Amino acid sequence: MVAFQKYLTEQNNLRAIQVIANQTVVQAEAQAKANVAKANGESQAIKVINQQLRQNPQYLQWQSI
Repeated sequence: MVAFQKYLTEQNNLRAIQVIANQTVVQAEAQAKANVAKANGESQAIKVINQQLRQNPQYLQWQSI
């Protein structure tokens, strides 16, 4: 009986470790997606600024005001 209880405890511990590992993977994937989204947003902003500078050189002056 004691051995069986120990077996069940170890199984529960293993499940807990697996859940934590899965959560870590999901968090890492979410962070990676957030990093990509941020980089895409920054890239788009740079494109818009460059376009504005080409169309209107006074854009930097306006930006500083």
